[in-house]
Amino acid sequence: MKNRSTGFQPVGLAGFHPASLPAADVFVPLDWTRAIRVKQRHLPHWRQEGATYFVTFRLADSLPVHVLAQWKEELEIWMHHHPEPWKGKTLAEYQARFVDGREDWFDRGYGECLLGQTRFREVLEDSLRHFHGVRYLLDGYVVMPNHAHVLVKPLPGVELSDVVGGWKRHAARLIHKQLGRSGSLWMEESHDRIVRDAVELERYRDYILQNPQKAGLSTGEYSVELRNVMKTESDGSVIQGDCPDGGGEGTGCNPVQPTGCKPALPFPLCEIRDHDDWKKLPGEMVYPGKYVQIEECAYLTPARPETPVHWTVAHRKSAIAVAPITDDGKFILIHQERLPVQRTLWEFPAGQLDDGETHEAILDTVHRELDEEAGCVVAPEGTLTPLGWFFGSQGFTNEHVYLFAAHPVRIVRTPQPVGGEHIGEVRLVTGAELRQMVASHVIQDALTLALFARMAAHGMV
Repeated sequence: MKNRSTGFQPVGLAGFHPASLPAADVFVPLDWTRAIRVKQRHLPHWRQEGATYFVTFRLADSLPVHVLAQWKEELEIWMHHHPEPWKGKTLAEYQARFVDGREDWFDRGYGECLLGQTRFREVLEDSLRHFHGVRYLLDGYVVMPNHAHVLVKPLPGVELSDVVGGWKRHAARLIHKQLGRSGSLWMEESHDRIVRDAVELERYRDYILQNPQKAGLSTGEYSVELRNVMKTESDGSVIQGDCPDGGGEGTGCNPVQPTGCKPALPFPLCEIRDHDDWKKLPGEMVYPGKYVQIEECAYLTPARPETPVHWTVAHRKSAIAVAPITDDGKFILIHQERLPVQRTLWEFPAGQLDDGETHEAILDTVHRELDEEAGCVVAPEGTLTPLGWFFGSQGFTNEHVYLFAAHPVRIVRTPQPVGGEHIGEVRLVTGAELRQMVASHVIQDALTLALFARMAAHGMV
């Protein structure tokens, strides 16, 4: 790079011991077994040595004042009811409600949108690139008209807040100089998130590439650069972490097999789409709820190819249910409150998919629910066995549930359900006891009954 005054103060790699961390360009997933520092301003900021971050910062006028005030109030109320640390569903809810769910606002192009002008955008790009390889690794970025997204890994001894603060201060000084004015260029606080695993890293890279198209921008209104400098498993050099027995979700291991267990056998995904003379016609969403969306729609079927069949459909995310089996052949059941039916039911761990319906997301959800609801992990020598999927209420919803058996598992702690869930007891039962609970109507949960039927058909119980 050119020698020039940038307003940055370079720092050495203080406190770095070469043997303590992998090579700088190796992607290191979030590891719950290592220290996590939480810095709190209006938003929580997690820090872990060696982590990669997805950072978003915005121009000060990129939101109407009343919207910003409303968001701050909603976040304060939510955080009051969800004290940290967050894991599993709580972490996913925070991301969905206060990060992903609000990106559309910034893509609308509110405010002066100075970064839509090439000369100002180039100032920020120069800032982002300047200390790549010295203070941080820049994996990729997109500069939109009123905000920017950056994938960055600070090098040892360098604080992310200093890196981001340097970008913003340098860009603000030069842009204000060109404009002949002063004041606040950037929104006070940036948002940053530790990249959880290699799957999430690829998802953020895709987001960077697709954001301009999603916002409907034309060439010349944005800048994007994807360097892919971080090595992951697909490059043959991803760090897997230590995978201790208590790892659970996000331990730093391969996201498809977070505890070091053998991967699940290949299994098909349940695709709900037009096929073989089945055709769904455009419908009307009459209730766009958070957990359930109700649509009035119509279908053409093989039996009625020309006469539309009108139907009301409840759309829900797909889910998983998993039967944990210990080394001595006992099944783990949880006693969980179910508010809609006003009962506490004996069940196998289950939960909805938060991150789309892919093999990786399904297996990640299996490990998450084992951890949160049963307090167990799959042993390093263990295996997840897929048992297909089933439709629980196919007359009104397209929700489907993927079934698995996990063997052997190890109990490492008491359950830690998130949100409004409550688990009062965890019980180990033999195969004979499980059959008796099904026969005597003690087990009333459809997912657990479906899992029992599949395991019985395979001679597992």
